[in-house]
Amino acid sequence: MWPWPLRRVRKANIPDTERDYFERYGENVIAMMVSSGFTGNVANARDWLTERADARERRERWISGRDLFLEIVIIALIGWEIHEGRQQAKVLEHMDSTSGDTASAMKTARDSLKSLADAQNEALKILQQEQAERAKKPRFTIYVGNVPIDKANARLVPLAGNAQDMASLDLVLKNEGDVLANPSQIHILVPEDTNFDLSPIPPVPESEEPPKPATRTMSYAVPLMPVDKTIRIHARIWAPKGRAAFSAAFTITTPQLQAVTPLGSLTVLPPKH
Repeated sequence: MWPWPLRRVRKANIPDTERDYFERYGENVIAMMVSSGFTGNVANARDWLTERADARERRERWISGRDLFLEIVIIALIGWEIHEGRQQAKVLEHMDSTSGDTASAMKTARDSLKSLADAQNEALKILQQEQAERAKKPRFTIYVGNVPIDKANARLVPLAGNAQDMASLDLVLKNEGDVLANPSQIHILVPEDTNFDLSPIPPVPESEEPPKPATRTMSYAVPLMPVDKTIRIHARIWAPKGRAAFSAAFTITTPQLQAVTPLGSLTVLPPKH
């Protein structure tokens, strides 16, 4: 029996199309969209966020209970081995008083017990190292120059003889995690009447899944990134003249992370008048 009950997951009763959309962009992005004036079904989004929070807490409780059980088993085994070793040592000490041959046998047994204890310690070290390695993950951060993207903005500039305004800026993507990052994909969610272009990283075709109404998503391929590696990216933004300020939400997906990971949002401002 677990030392504490597993949390009941409050299942969200929402359409499959909305569930697929929410799971594609992840909890952080959906929470950010709801808090910033999300125009979709807010109740469904909140129910989905509640379901995800319940599922995450249930998993965390299960993992905590499992780890506690394993630690108790390991401690019990070590205690049993220590107890058995002491009992054998007492028997061997008694036999030592009978003859020199017994003393030699006792020494051999003691050496065996020491080897067993050393092997147990080595196994524990290996287990701890494996747990530490599994905990290591890449961690992506994106900057505008030297400023985190959430604290930066881009301002559109009118283009002569063109029905659109444009902004141009340089981004820096960095792996600030503990391990090399496998090939990944950056996704940018923007209003459907705007466009976002990144170079020199190549674009990736979007899936057949229809986007959320009034939005569009652009994806780009990111190569292997060692720890502390940076990639400089040139970004160009287009929007129709008269377009109000809007946000471009950046996320990244990689096989090493289970869910879509938010990188932050860039605020795009209209031209100065």
